[in-house]
Amino acid sequence: MAKYRRKNYLINKKVQIKYALLTILLLTSYSAILLAAIFAPYFMALYSDIPLQEQAAAADVILLLHGNLWVGIVAIIILCGIYTLFITHKIAGPTFLFTRLARDVRSGDFSRRIRLRKGDDFHDVADDFNSMVDAIEASLVNIDKDYKKLLSFASELETQLKSKDVSQQTLENLARDKGVDKENMMKFLDKYTFSKR
Repeated sequence: MAKYRRKNYLINKKVQIKYALLTILLLTSYSAILLAAIFAPYFMALYSDIPLQEQAAAADVILLLHGNLWVGIVAIIILCGIYTLFITHKIAGPTFLFTRLARDVRSGDFSRRIRLRKGDDFHDVADDFNSMVDAIEASLVNIDKDYKKLLSFASELETQLKSKDVSQQTLENLARDKGVDKENMMKFLDKYTFSKR
């Protein structure tokens, strides 16, 4: 039997509620303009010099529209605000995961990857984030290997230098055996020679 998982639609409450309120504000403004356009001709008829029978007809239309439109408009505004929460959930969820992955990487944990749900947005960005973390992790592994090689080389070189039996050929052979390039070897020798003075 499948495990029941409760869905939390408010992952980033501040952002999601902000966009829901913006949607409600936009729809309220739109509705006010629309209602003004619908009601204006009838209100103008009420206050004009037209016959009383036509004014009564305009008043009947205003009452009919007033009774029918408000409930529908308020319902649409509320439903659109709620729907905005569902839509922003598909954006807020991935951004939460991106933030969490960035914090993990910053703290040195490279084990986590982003796995988005089917309906979420930003799948391509998640793939790029995962590739970036893979590349950083691989680079750190290579740096660690190079560091260990250089450390081993430095240890053997220090032993050779203490015995004062070191020729240029011996240094080059030692560097080649340890997989250390000549430039790194010279940097180390300069540092070692400087520190011995």
